Amino acid sequence: MPDQDQIIQSARTLIQQAKQDPSLARDLLHLAHEIIGMHLNLSAQDSSEARKPDPIPASPTIPGFAEPDELDDLMDHFYATMPSQSAPSVVLETHHTDFHLPDSRPEPRIEPKPDIYPLQPDDILAGVINRCTTKGKLIEAIAEADQTLIEQYARELRNLEGRYTWHQELNPRLGQEKLLNMAQNYFVLADVARYLNRTGTTVRHALELAAEAQSAVRSASLELGESGDDSDQRAMFGWLKAYTSQHRVFLSRHMRLNDPANPYNHQDRRRQLNDLLHFHA
Repeated sequence: MPDQDQIIQSARTLIQQAKQDPSLARDLLHLAHEIIGMHLNLSAQDSSEARKPDPIPASPTIPGFAEPDELDDLMDHFYATMPSQSAPSVVLETHHTDFHLPDSRPEPRIEPKPDIYPLQPDDILAGVINRCTTKGKLIEAIAEADQTLIEQYARELRNLEGRYTWHQELNPRLGQEKLLNMAQNYFVLADVARYLNRTGTTVRHALELAAEAQSAVRSASLELGESGDDSDQRAMFGWLKAYTSQHRVFLSRHMRLNDPANPYNHQDRRRQLNDLLHFHA
């Protein structure tokens, strides 16, 4: 039976071979899932003698509407290092004076060329389009104190959501600027979802823009003093996690609570979306 040094050397040899063999790389990735799951399980046992932890599965699952767990984060890193992957392009942002982003952020590498991914119409995206459009119109009406339109769009939103939501309680005294900014973030998220909700293909940039748009909706909600919880932000987040897992795409920005998008950059996101529509429609 080979000793430990021989086993480690064999593993390193396989890793080198996998750099030229995508099929072998995928097999090693599945093995890495099992090793990391075992490691996290053992770590949990070491840190808590009083309570036996729940077993951690060997393969990660993608949550529909929840923040990713530790194993998901590690798997994202592995997917990012697969042979066909490259890092996202640099996106420049202008910051509003009242909105503060974390000081430290990862420095991405320049992406040599966009990857192409398939698209098909999706019920989740269709719901995001309809609800976000109505939410934007409702909040615009609240900003303008137009009671007739407020009542109209509030009814539409209740029908779409199937329940009463916090959007109908927004007060014009919050300030017209913040309200109109919130509305624009909903409109941008609706239009990004509309771009993705079609038969054809898309590029990595579109997925990055969707991640930024859904995060900006949450940030804008927090600016209004709300909890940040929004059905469409969660729906787009869940769709992105499932889609990027299926196609092995790594999104390094705006998919974590501690990496919020600037809600005052909606005009730049609109410009980027127009560029996508022009070049990749």
